[in-house]
Amino acid sequence: MHDLDYAVECADEYGRRLQTDALERFEPYAKQEEFCLDDDTREVHMLGANRSGKTIALCARVARLVRSGLAQKIWIVSKTNAATRQNILPYLFEWEGYAGPEAFIPKTEIAKIRTVPDFEIQGKDGWSIVLKSCQQGADTMAGAAVDEIDFDEPPDWPVYRECSIRFAAGKSFRIRIAATLLPAPGEAGGVCQWLWAEKIEPWLNHRAPADFKIINVAMRDNPHITSEQLQMAQRLYPPGSLDRLIRIDGQLLPGLLGNRAYAAFDRKLHVNKSIGPEKIDPMAPLYLGIDVNANPLCCVVMQQHGRIWRALDEVVLRPGSLPEMGERLKERFGSHRHEIVLCGDAMGTHVHAQTGKTDYEVLLAAMSGLRVRLAVPQKNPPDRDRVNLVNFLLGSGGQTIRHEVASSCTELISDYEQVLWAPDGSHIKKSHKPEDPYYQRTHISDGTGYVLWAREASAISQATRGQIGSRKIVPPAYGFARAS
Repeated sequence: MHDLDYAVECADEYGRRLQTDALERFEPYAKQEEFCLDDDTREVHMLGANRSGKTIALCARVARLVRSGLAQKIWIVSKTNAATRQNILPYLFEWEGYAGPEAFIPKTEIAKIRTVPDFEIQGKDGWSIVLKSCQQGADTMAGAAVDEIDFDEPPDWPVYRECSIRFAAGKSFRIRIAATLLPAPGEAGGVCQWLWAEKIEPWLNHRAPADFKIINVAMRDNPHITSEQLQMAQRLYPPGSLDRLIRIDGQLLPGLLGNRAYAAFDRKLHVNKSIGPEKIDPMAPLYLGIDVNANPLCCVVMQQHGRIWRALDEVVLRPGSLPEMGERLKERFGSHRHEIVLCGDAMGTHVHAQTGKTDYEVLLAAMSGLRVRLAVPQKNPPDRDRVNLVNFLLGSGGQTIRHEVASSCTELISDYEQVLWAPDGSHIKKSHKPEDPYYQRTHISDGTGYVLWAREASAISQATRGQIGSRKIVPPAYGFARAS
């Protein structure tokens, strides 16, 4: 065969392959294209409503990188092995028993498939795609050199942390996450807490690093969703509902987390940028709410202005001790002319065998010289009652808003947006693992609840009316005189 004839035949074959090449025929819509083609930003998250084409975009991106020689080794990490089989394999590569020619990597470019120790696709040009799952654990994510890690749905925090810490050291690599904002209708749960706390909330409030961005996708952004499908979804979720705002409009809201404890809190409504420590009235009582057993050790500073309870300041120590907290409070409020009312957890009244003192005695010793009075219940109120009271003062059920927060109280705002109920709804969810971002939550909102319970417990009958029948709410009993 002459060289010219061979060249013509090769050109014809190339043309035939282009016509059947799924990657060449893939026509992403604008936000999919942005996610597929951004190779400059270190970390990009495509967060969207149901059926917004995130996984397809992720598979197309991986195929483009390896087939064009822009990456030699990529990991794709799913939540489970089953999710990999269901969501990734049908789109990623053509191979008998896995997917047909509609996949983005044709079998003519694949050298072999390995299934041990990990499922690995090896290309004839030397590239490799390794498929992993969070079920394998964080330990299996350590030590390898890769060009990019792509997560189909957010990983567990230990997996993400291991990947970001290990691979960030000494090597330039990229992270991509494609995540659905809420589970399918009828399924429990929401976006994992760390994703909101560590990524979404800072990005929304312009505190994210320059090499990070979120591509936010609404259902209507996907042109492949028919008008009938969109209308059906709109009929399921009424205008203004949280489900509609998140599932259809793709908005990034605190409700993404799931069953929020302080569901009445809305940053736009309750955060008052015109108040702060400078608005503390020295001629009015100052209320300090503290959770003495917590780490981090947090204290909220509140006053009642008229009928409105204002969180004006906060002290957060990571790590911290009660003597250090007492010294910090004395330094800040040593010149306060009215009394200081310290509200907290009943557990703080227990005497420690090692010291023979209670937590409050240790704290008050460090605050010596201040005019401090304790308002601590003999028994803590149930979480449900205390949280209901806070939500009531935040205006739930159409009530008048009687509680607002200074914009500088970032710890309290984070709590109000991120604290969740336990799965059975009987108490607030807690974490006892210091490496878990949620470990930082619940402490300062607990302290705020102690202040409001000490002064507004009589309002709980209104806050719980219609929720718990005719159960009588017993007013709190305190071991110390209450403020006038």
